[in-house]
Amino acid sequence: MIHPFSAGAAVLALILLDGSPLRGQSADPAAVTSRPGPPPAVFSIGQPPIWRQQLSAQLTAFTQDSRSGATFTYGVFHSFNKPPIAAFNPLLGVIGGTAEAYGTLGGVADAGLRAMATSRLLATSVGADWDIQHGRINTIISWQSAIRRGGIFGHGSMLRVDWVPARAQTVRVGFTAPLFQPFAGRTRPRATTVTIPDPPLERTPPRASRPAARDAATRQLVHDIESASTAIAAYSDLYTDDAIRASRASGYRAAMDRSHTALEALFAAGLDPTSCTRAAQRARIAVLDRIIIPVDSVFGRAKHVDVMRLAGGATTDFDRWLRDSSGIVPAQQPIAASAFAAWLDAVTPPMRAIVERQPDSRRIWLPMDLALTFDQFDEQIEVDSLVGRVVGHPFTDGNALTYMRGTDLPLEVARSILAARQYHVMWTHEFMGRQWYSRAIDNIGYTVTADAYLPALTEAVRRYDTTGVIPMYMILHDQFFYETSDGRLWLTILQDPLNASMHIQGDDGTREAHLRARQNELRAAVAGSRRLQQDAHAAGNADAWLRGTIKVHVNVGNRSDFSFRSSHIIPGITFTPDNVMRDHRKLVIYDVNEAAPNRGAMFVMGIGIGELYSSATWEDRGFRLRGPAALDAREGLRQALRTNGFSESDIPAPLRAVASKRAQEEKANLGEFVGRALQVHNEVGFGDKKSSIARAMLYNLAQPGAVIIVPDQLWMSETWAGMLAGAAARGALVQIIAPALPNAPIPDAPAMARAHDVLTRLLALRDSLSSSIRASGGALHIGLFAAQATADDAAGRLREVRAGLARYPWIRQVIPFDDKTLAVLDRVEREIANKRDATDMAKDEKQHPPQPHRKTQVIARGEAIAALLRQPGWDQILADAMRVQSQQTANFADQLGGSQPAIDSAATRQADDMMKRYEASIPEAERKRVSFYFAEGSHNMDDRGLMSDGEATLIVSGPQASAGLADLFYMMARTTWIDRPSELEQLLPRRPSIIHRFAYWIRAVL
Repeated sequence: MIHPFSAGAAVLALILLDGSPLRGQSADPAAVTSRPGPPPAVFSIGQPPIWRQQLSAQLTAFTQDSRSGATFTYGVFHSFNKPPIAAFNPLLGVIGGTAEAYGTLGGVADAGLRAMATSRLLATSVGADWDIQHGRINTIISWQSAIRRGGIFGHGSMLRVDWVPARAQTVRVGFTAPLFQPFAGRTRPRATTVTIPDPPLERTPPRASRPAARDAATRQLVHDIESASTAIAAYSDLYTDDAIRASRASGYRAAMDRSHTALEALFAAGLDPTSCTRAAQRARIAVLDRIIIPVDSVFGRAKHVDVMRLAGGATTDFDRWLRDSSGIVPAQQPIAASAFAAWLDAVTPPMRAIVERQPDSRRIWLPMDLALTFDQFDEQIEVDSLVGRVVGHPFTDGNALTYMRGTDLPLEVARSILAARQYHVMWTHEFMGRQWYSRAIDNIGYTVTADAYLPALTEAVRRYDTTGVIPMYMILHDQFFYETSDGRLWLTILQDPLNASMHIQGDDGTREAHLRARQNELRAAVAGSRRLQQDAHAAGNADAWLRGTIKVHVNVGNRSDFSFRSSHIIPGITFTPDNVMRDHRKLVIYDVNEAAPNRGAMFVMGIGIGELYSSATWEDRGFRLRGPAALDAREGLRQALRTNGFSESDIPAPLRAVASKRAQEEKANLGEFVGRALQVHNEVGFGDKKSSIARAMLYNLAQPGAVIIVPDQLWMSETWAGMLAGAAARGALVQIIAPALPNAPIPDAPAMARAHDVLTRLLALRDSLSSSIRASGGALHIGLFAAQATADDAAGRLREVRAGLARYPWIRQVIPFDDKTLAVLDRVEREIANKRDATDMAKDEKQHPPQPHRKTQVIARGEAIAALLRQPGWDQILADAMRVQSQQTANFADQLGGSQPAIDSAATRQADDMMKRYEASIPEAERKRVSFYFAEGSHNMDDRGLMSDGEATLIVSGPQASAGLADLFYMMARTTWIDRPSELEQLLPRRPSIIHRFAYWIRAVL
């Protein structure tokens, strides 16, 4: 979860201020059970310092008494932190205190102490300078900024200017550098823009110039293609009035057909039918490969887009094909070349218009259907291939997929810690030490520490005499919420469990006693392990080796570093620090590697670790994944570690690439599971945004008749709203669900104001596009989740479902569940509501209705959904899967802290068998047209998720994507669907105008 107002509070001040490749291991490390010496040390960056130290050296630049000197300063800075007030989060540096001692050599020869209020956000300090030598106290104003990203000389070094007006207007200029902060200036890229590679150059002499004059028929065809392309481009994003006007010139299908027909006619003059068809296809490929994909592959990143330069590459590509591979006789090649030039002249103006209209280059998306025909993306495998090509890696088969409720996930995470045998990584944005408002000790964070991590370490030590392996436990945690919820509380214990104090402020002694008992068990196991003691002494310093081995390797990353600022974070505000961008990913991965992708597992989810995320009111979902799709998390993890200061040699051995990934994928694809999936990540800051790219492609390539269901807690992005409005106008059935104000997980005023504005615009778009939507057979439904029944109230939830289906009968046209299926699902909902899960340990700080935090999305053909639901026994198999997972969670809840029960995969196998039968029952021609996608992860429908934050998404392709269908059906039935702005006002009221304006200014980081 991201707290949007945190960036808003920080940026308000800025507005005022600124009008070597890894080597593959030859063997699977899991096979190694003996070795000659102790395991190597594991590198980790630990936790951020509470006090930040620095040294400064300055020369007197100006003084009225003409005396000069060299001043040297030692200082410490401490940020004011008042959680949960986001504006005072140390990561933002809005306000803090600096204490300094200084001395000057030569000239003034002063020496003294300073105390200053410091805003690192604004790079400014103001305070008192006590010159002890001369007995005077004066006001000092100091300004520090890196000027150059990462530091003037690197390592976070900054230019410093001090002004003491009462001392003869003294101005000192020099440099300051951080002390004992080895990663300062190293954790973000220096470059904030990405360069689209130059197109290939023509290596052979050009042919004679092409005829410039075009006859009337050719000019008409060019006009037809350009007008059709303008309409097609408009249908990709219909948020603006200009786009709506452009779309009214033609229906989407008519524009696609007209573009196809006119392009064929361009090449028909002078070419035989076969050559004409091949040349037209190649013309589309050249535009797709050399213009559209190069631009879309850097969607979400700042760049300069020169469409005409890229068009030159497309021309080179087509000319090379024409000469070398076309089979078109040389005499006719100029005709084909002239037709291609006409095609470029027609198709590129809408692209240039997109680039010119978009003030933020990160949002530039060139519609892929400008260069595609319907039959090139009407099959699942075609879309899979296109997505995989643009994001850089393919969908993989052979994955075992289990869809999980939010109330199961915390205990499943605990299970995975105990199950790990080689390594375990928890990659999270929040491991809660204390609850946000009451500051009470968080019971889920405590339980995972005391009854998962500590027992897992103890059991690993007990196995060590036999295995010689201590699993490498790692936590990668973003700093922002680490500060908000006092993540330091548990991470301090976990990074030194043998020696840490178990005293917890605010505890009644119960938790402390349990933690000390766990610590004593661990100490006893260490003392009793003969092999561990031998290895410790062989390492030289036994105590240091044990302290570095028997631990959880804590890495609080994406740390505060004000030597990185950019104008590409919030357009128009050049002083914005990178600190406002965060890592929002929530993943757990253990024991999986490239040699054994089906060993261990990973979780892709939307929850952090804490009572907030585990209570009966928090509605979230996730996937447990085993198979080759999990390997992308390992690469994403390695990249995240590099970004946070790890060198290649620092990356722990269990996380390094093993053997050949491609070979193992091919092997895994022959396995017993049939799930097809792709995992995509957005890197933090200015890196790749593959999750955003994949999402944009699925929206862009959704054909008429597709069903799109998109719930999200932060519906704030104009880009995503415009793309989905365009899909509805093309003929898709689009359902958008946002929370009502009482149900909002993030009820901050700026976030709610922004959501109100976007939803208001969507209502207006639905009215403006009503004729297009109706003519295409599409729909645009806008709903607010205002339900009252919580996860532990099955009867109440089912009452809300029945009432919603009676009120909105169209829901059963979108997802055609029959009465028998609903009865089966109702029974299992009642059964699992009484099972033990994380809600037994998690309580809300404040009473509130259910809060939808899920980021699950379905994009599927309506006929594919209907065909699946007609499968005999589909409802029973889904119900069995829900029962099995619920029972596993209940069993583990009873055994928490003890033995590790195995995961029951029978339900997954049963579902996979049903999916195989389903696919086999469909005629081959229809099977190819089955299009079914389900996405789950951390990625919200906001701009910061699109462009700034680290995000992760798992996309399931094919029939296995139906796992969350019943879940979304229930959510739709419990949603209040609105038609008028007045209904929106009742559930999500408008805020004061100044808040709406402020939210719009900072929407990129809200």
